[in-house]
Amino acid sequence: EARTVVLGAVTQMGNEVFKNCSEITSVTFGDGTTTVGAYAFYSAKRNSALTTVILPDSVESIGDYAFYNLVAVKSINLSNVTTIGNYSFYNTLSLANVDIANVQTIGDYAFASSAARTVTLTGVRQIGKHAFDGAPLTEVTFGDNLAYIGDYAFANTKLTTVTLNGGFDNVTTDYRWNEYDEKGRVSKERVRKVSAYGQGAFADIKTLTEIKANGDNIFDVDGVLYARTANGSVLLQYPAGKAGTSYTTIDGTVAIAASAFQRVSKLNSVELVYTVKTIGSYAFFGSSVKNYTFNSVQAPVLEST
Repeated sequence: EARTVVLGAVTQMGNEVFKNCSEITSVTFGDGTTTVGAYAFYSAKRNSALTTVILPDSVESIGDYAFYNLVAVKSINLSNVTTIGNYSFYNTLSLANVDIANVQTIGDYAFASSAARTVTLTGVRQIGKHAFDGAPLTEVTFGDNLAYIGDYAFANTKLTTVTLNGGFDNVTTDYRWNEYDEKGRVSKERVRKVSAYGQGAFADIKTLTEIKANGDNIFDVDGVLYARTANGSVLLQYPAGKAGTSYTTIDGTVAIAASAFQRVSKLNSVELVYTVKTIGSYAFFGSSVKNYTFNSVQAPVLEST
């Protein structure tokens, strides 16, 4: 039964190498390792045996589900990692502090239900859906490279304020993802055009009082996030914990984005200016809003997913 694993200069670790291996207590990767393959230490059940993971500075990529469900790992060296796959650190309940300042791509659910509390994402370009969903995150710092925030990426965290730098200023962007071969190596890159701000990216955060942005196309008005389009403005996100019992959308608003007011807790009434034509799915799901005023001649179209 393997308990302590010491790996030499393994350049790339393939997929599922130690999958569901519940006896390992520590693992050390040798210098020169660049890739930890998908499902490398995946555990179908919560694994509290593995407490120590030592990665060298040479590691650049963490595969999908690589450290999934490792609930006892408290720290890991990600200082030079640029790509973190889907579910890589899902449910890592003890991993409170991680250095991911150089990461460029964070996959779907990568740190969801983890213990992450503060993160610096100055190098990140793309954040997958639900990436930090459910983590007790209180502070996040973005850089100018940010181009995409996925659906519910920061939902159910404990953020109080969010500042999106001027670099995050495109309404749409190219979303990229990789396909891997059986050894965990990237075999193909895929791309498609998507909305830069995913549905409810900062929804359902009871502590969130404002989202600040100062771009030409992505901007805030009194802490409420909007996007400027050719047809008019779109209300992207109303912070769930923002003070005030009533709110009127800004002049020229043409749409309420999906999950825009999801689970807001203090609002009682919302007034939509006459130009609002569409309301996205789950726009007011679970919200405290009881009174709605529509100023348009025709009622807005209710979209569904």
